[in-house]
Formats: sequence, C-alpha cells, structure tokens
Amino acid sequence: MKQIKTTLFFFTILFSIISCNNTDDEFGIYNGDIIFSTQKQIDDFGENNYTKVTGSVTIGDRSVAPTSEINNLNGLSKLVNIDKDLYITNNKELSNLEGLNNLVSIKDVFL
Repeated sequence: MKQIKTTLFFFTILFSIISCNNTDDEFGIYNGDIIFSTQKQIDDFGENNYTKVTGSVTIGDRSVAPTSEINNLNGLSKLVNIDKDLYITNNKELSNLEGLNNLVSIKDVFL
C-alpha cells in the first residue's frame, strides 16, 4: 500500500511539473501575421481570447478596392499587443476603431 501511495505521489508531482511547463506564456498568443477580410474572421478571433499577435495584423484586404464587410472591431477588444504593424485598409463599412481600445503596444499603424 505504501508503494502505491508513493507511486501516486510521484505521478502527481510529475503531472504538476509538466502542467506548469506547458507554456502558460503561450496562452492568448497568436503566432504570426493575420489578415481579417470578413467580420466573421474578427468575431471568431475574439472567441479565442487572444491578447497578443506576434506578427502583423491587417484589417481589410490591401490588394482590392474597398469591398470589406467589416463593420466593427469588437472581436479584437482583448488584444493588447501587436509585435509588428497594424494595417487598416479598404473598410468602407468601418465607422470607428472601437475594439482596439486595449492596445498598448504596436510597432506602426498604417491607414
């Protein structure tokens, strides 16, 4: 019985160590660049509770005339840091930048 308790204790400690090393820093981080071409993409992004993007963020499609259906940025409201640039382009339906209110750090912004 003592051996079972010892084994259980060992696995409990091991599991705790593995859980703590499960890159808690990675929680809420979107790695890479992201382009939002639709409102649904922004809304879906918001459901993942990302607080940081390690690349650039593009809202709208920089390669075409204004056709974006994006009308609000509420799905980006938890975003605090963008490591690279923020591009906001070709969004004729977007009337304000609410949703970006929590941003603290951006390399550069292009409108």
